Formats: sequence, C-alpha cells, structure tokens
Amino acid sequence: MIWLLIIFLMAVAISPLMWIKASPRQRQIQQCREIARGLSLKVKLQRRPDARESERKLEAVGYWLAWDNSNIPRPWTLHRYSNRGWESPWEGWNWIVDEAPSEWQPQIQNALSLLSADAQAIVVNGSGVGVIWQEKGDESRVHIIKECLTTLKENATNFTVQG
Repeated sequence: MIWLLIIFLMAVAISPLMWIKASPRQRQIQQCREIARGLSLKVKLQRRPDARESERKLEAVGYWLAWDNSNIPRPWTLHRYSNRGWESPWEGWNWIVDEAPSEWQPQIQNALSLLSADAQAIVVNGSGVGVIWQEKGDESRVHIIKECLTTLKENATNFTVQG
C-alpha cells in the first residue's frame, strides 16, 4: 500500500512538468519561426487584415520583410479571411485598404501560385511586405514565403524607383 501511495505522489509531482512540454504542433511552429528569423523575416502577431477598427484581437501571424529604403509603395492588402473588401482578379481573394497597382499583378499571381492554402493574406504597408498564414506547413513553406516576399519587395523597389 505504501508503494501505491509513493507512486501516486510521484505522479502528482511530475504531472505539472508534462504540461510544460511543447506539443508537436508547438515545436513545429517554433521551428518555422526560428527559420524565419534566420532568413531575416520578422514574425509578429497582429490583427487580421480585414479587422474593423473596433476589433483589436491579435489573432493572425505575419511573416514580414522590411523595406530597405524610404521609397515605400502605397499600402494595399489582398486577403481571403472573409468577404470584406472588394473582389480581386483572383478567385477567393479580396482587396482591402487599397488595390495594388496593375504593375504588381504578375508578381502577385506568382506569389499566390507558390503560397499554400494556409496563406491568408499578402500585405504591403509602411513596415514592409508580409504574408499572413496559419503556420501549418513545415520549414519548406517558410522558404517559399521568403521567396515570395523577396520578389514582391524587389518589385516594389523597381516601381518606386522608376515611377
């Protein structure tokens, strides 16, 4: 009987430590974020891109590439969180805030073809260019996001320098 009591007390003492252990999903997210930081991407929690002013919850995760220069393009957002905003040329995607200039459309099309179904938005604003996604992929998805953001950033640089 004493042994059962000792085993029970040890189980009670050890059980809180099991709550501290990261789940496989948490480890996968942590790994993606570490890779992103290694690729010079900022990872931040933020409001959904289609959020109204009164909605303040930080429920989206964005992977961002900051601008290098002061020639920042005008802000625009392409999202598929909801039906808010107006229709874009791409099925299931809506503009909100503003539309990207027409010169961006080939690069946006390319980015959308590369990004997986868990990508929820592409955002260009004063901070940089970002992709909001659900972090459901593995590390290869982070590399694809980096590629898309780099292409969009170069596109922005080309158009702000030229026009």
